[in-house]
Amino acid sequence: PRGWDIRAILRTGMLAPLRAAGIRPVLLTPKANEPAFQKEFADFDMEFYERHIPAGFEGTYRRTVNVLFSQKFPDHSLDFMARHFTDVEIAGHPMKRAYYATLRGAGRALPPLYGAIKKAERFIRADRRWGGLFKKWNPDAVITTPLFDWSDVPILKWAHKLRVPSASIVASWDNVSTKGAIAVRPDALTVWNEDMRHEAVATHGYRPERVAVTGVPPFTHWATGARMPRAEFLAKYGLDPAKKVIMYM
Repeated sequence: PRGWDIRAILRTGMLAPLRAAGIRPVLLTPKANEPAFQKEFADFDMEFYERHIPAGFEGTYRRTVNVLFSQKFPDHSLDFMARHFTDVEIAGHPMKRAYYATLRGAGRALPPLYGAIKKAERFIRADRRWGGLFKKWNPDAVITTPLFDWSDVPILKWAHKLRVPSASIVASWDNVSTKGAIAVRPDALTVWNEDMRHEAVATHGYRPERVAVTGVPPFTHWATGARMPRAEFLAKYGLDPAKKVIMYM
């Protein structure tokens, strides 16, 4: 669903073997209405996908789940992120801060609370808008990214509902260990390296055979594509080729 993720991944050519085998990929992305994206990937069928941002009850529920999930792993980066959310991000909202601080304490004192609250996921219905796309294209499989920012929740819900196999490409190196619970679990994951694979198994309960190490798809095209000569690149940005350059990302 997220535009920059799908652009970087498509540039790797990862879908070429599928197309060669007669499989028809369909892209669901917020970039589907952008002329530059349409031109670059004109060979693909595509549909506009409005990025899902949980609000109201769903937003509170998802943050509640994340805070409770973090308490299963004291002194883990997940716990640090929960503390940061409570103490910094919502510091100006006393009632919210009191709620999530109490929730952290309850999660530590009552470990089964997370599992009980997580079961409420079934009461959050799949967005009907995307059900029509499943009916239109009748997919044999669903692949999503980035997974941890909730933007692909509606698609994974419909995949589960219709029993369509699903996999998610984890977008970045720290997502498995710092971004909280997986709202709607895909059947399989792809990750950058063995450390992430271990985190997916130890933290999120995936079976090892359901997590594939594939390298770093978002950056592959930077390493394998045509490169501009150094002097030309630096001149483009007004930098002196005779001097050393330190780049901070």
